[in-house]
Amino acid sequence: MADPWPQVGIETYKDISLTALAEVSIYYRDFAETLREVPDERGLTDLFILKLAHKHARFYGTRTTGRVEGREGHDYIFQCTIKRPTNGQVERVRMYIQAKTFKPDNNGILVADFTYRNKQGVLQMNLLQQTVAQERINDPTIRFFAGYLIYCTEHEFNLFVPVDDVIAAYTILPNNPGPGVVANRALSQLFVQDKLKYPIFDLLQDAM
Repeated sequence: MADPWPQVGIETYKDISLTALAEVSIYYRDFAETLREVPDERGLTDLFILKLAHKHARFYGTRTTGRVEGREGHDYIFQCTIKRPTNGQVERVRMYIQAKTFKPDNNGILVADFTYRNKQGVLQMNLLQQTVAQERINDPTIRFFAGYLIYCTEHEFNLFVPVDDVIAAYTILPNNPGPGVVANRALSQLFVQDKLKYPIFDLLQDAM
């Protein structure tokens, strides 16, 4: 049975994830160009986890069911143990992940679906934030955080955006909530412009 709390070095993850993400982007681009379709974001996350494992930066990853995703706002849970470089303290980390893909719209602008709602009309971002808030209460011995893994055919636009940043940006959009397509375009442009703040290779920095 796989270790549910494998230890992952932060710097090791950062180095290895760059190569892993480049390979994911190559697959995404090849898939899109060959089949004229966008690959499923969960499949891209499967591939990302596999590439990390091949390079010895293994997460314990669990894909959640559609029912759980509709209730809690995530489609993956990553967990691992990290050692803090400052004091050597070992800590368990659980990450609630919602995977997305950037797709070019008719004007060539990269857009991801940040405003998805469940069957009850609740924004996925709010469900995700609420899930993590409750988990922090349930088990204060584990460090919890959540956000969006966003994949792109262009390696430089593979991003990890914390859910709190998505909600903060969405809240101040003009004419909020407005049509979903308008909000998605605005949020996507914001995070693409701020791409240096949100690289996936800094994913574990959010656990610090």
